[in-house]
Amino acid sequence: MTTDHSSRPTPARATPGGPMTVVLDPTGQDPAAPPVLELRGPVDPHRVEAALDRLARLGPRPARSWRPSLEPADDGHHTLRLTPDGPPATDAVAPFPAGLLADLLTVTESGPGPAPRIEPTPLQRELLADADAHPGTEGWCEQLAVTWYGPLDPERLAAAWQSVAERESVLRAAFEEGPEPWIVCHEGAGPEVLRFPHGSVDWHALVEADRRRGLDPRRPGPLRVTFLGGGPDAAGSTRVLLSFHPALLDDWSVRLLLHEFYRAYLAGGELPGGARRPDLGDYTRWLAAQDTAPAREFWRDTPPGPATLPPAGDGTGQVRARITPEESERLAAWAGSLGCPESSALHAVWALALYRAGGHEGAADIGFSAAVSGRGILLDGVERLPAALRNPLPMTAGVNPYAPLAELPARLRDQALDVAGYEWVSQGRIRSWTRPGGPAAPGHTAASGSA
Repeated sequence: MTTDHSSRPTPARATPGGPMTVVLDPTGQDPAAPPVLELRGPVDPHRVEAALDRLARLGPRPARSWRPSLEPADDGHHTLRLTPDGPPATDAVAPFPAGLLADLLTVTESGPGPAPRIEPTPLQRELLADADAHPGTEGWCEQLAVTWYGPLDPERLAAAWQSVAERESVLRAAFEEGPEPWIVCHEGAGPEVLRFPHGSVDWHALVEADRRRGLDPRRPGPLRVTFLGGGPDAAGSTRVLLSFHPALLDDWSVRLLLHEFYRAYLAGGELPGGARRPDLGDYTRWLAAQDTAPAREFWRDTPPGPATLPPAGDGTGQVRARITPEESERLAAWAGSLGCPESSALHAVWALALYRAGGHEGAADIGFSAAVSGRGILLDGVERLPAALRNPLPMTAGVNPYAPLAELPARLRDQALDVAGYEWVSQGRIRSWTRPGGPAAPGHTAASGSA
């Protein structure tokens, strides 16, 4: 299997050397061994060294250093071989981040003229700081999978996504390097589109490898599109994977962008209409104009407690459970009989699960976060805005095993209504108001995504 990682002339933060294509053939290779890469295009040794320096900072931990060797070929191409520069720090063997290295090598040089800059929101600053503090963490690549039925023209697909990027500035966005992480929208940038022929790779292995590859929020294009199969004459279905970085996009945004792509594809690869309004800049200006005094007073009067975590170890995890349509109807009927939405019932279940996992006895306050869309605000058109607005707000559930169960979802319903007016306030801000001197960036949080 051969995969092409091709760069386009976009105004990115670049090392010198111009556009380059990296060809990687992983067939028969040890996943932990450094790959042999074919470089097509202008090659600058300083560019290779800069890419390896960034790889050491962004790749798996503990990082290893590599010594490059460039071998020129008669056709003007080069072969890049890597040898370890010293023994590994531990006995643990992690897969070599070949895809990330290809990304770093194909970032092209900045074009003329300054790119538009947008000040990030407090939530984005916190997410970026957390991502920088935990490089290589797989949670910084979220995924959405869809199935396409019928023929799929790869060229038209790529053109349609590029047309969406020209309309939606967030698809051309990246964080700048430096102490102030401004967001820069790069002209001509867009999603990376990768295609694998049908049968060339197992779908589940492809999803896992894509998740481990992650995304660099400082490289233009926070969305990657991978499709397995497809073609103008393809019969059956094509699997499509959308991967995105949560500091620039959320799942609501990706569904909006997917709808825009459908429109562009059906229109022959060109999305009708002009630039998006509102855009990310409109939202950040709205956010900067908000009076934080009422929110600060609210959270100081009802300060959230610390997150309740199970005692067995640390880190993050995810558990998914799918309920049947009949169970969903019963849940909605039970919640409705209490005057509550289904989300309050699920929050109560999550609080009880944390209570039991923590080995509590008697009444206890259980702290967790409930994800809100961030779009319940008074900004016209915000429900159609693709951006990183999803926000985890702190909740506290007073669990009493001797009290009637119906009281718990009702209290959580009331709490959710109280915080609904402040879903634009980040956890870091809330923490700074209620715990002066404490960390402003998000730490370990037991989160529920049911809101």
